[in-house]
Amino acid sequence: MRVLSRIGVSLPLILVSRIADPHFWNTFDFFSTVSGKTLKGGYIVVIQTHGRNGQYNPHLHIIATSGGWDEQAQKWVHLGYLPYPMLHKKWQWHALEMVRET
Repeated sequence: MRVLSRIGVSLPLILVSRIADPHFWNTFDFFSTVSGKTLKGGYIVVIQTHGRNGQYNPHLHIIATSGGWDEQAQKWVHLGYLPYPMLHKKWQWHALEMVRET
């Protein structure tokens, strides 16, 4: 998330706790939008504060499941196609909402 490196040093510290909060990921409804069902996806989020050259460059590495848990059907739903443009726009919207609330 390059926005973080342009905004300033203190912003990542504020956002770290927000991004690490499971509630944030519960509201990130990408898998539900793609599938048309209420799905709870899985995510691993790592916040890295520097680049290869050692300069301060906060950014996120996110590993996500390729589907989600359907609580109502009590089963895992695999999604064969995840539209990256939609993922990008949803992530951007949620991240900017977080910045606005901070």
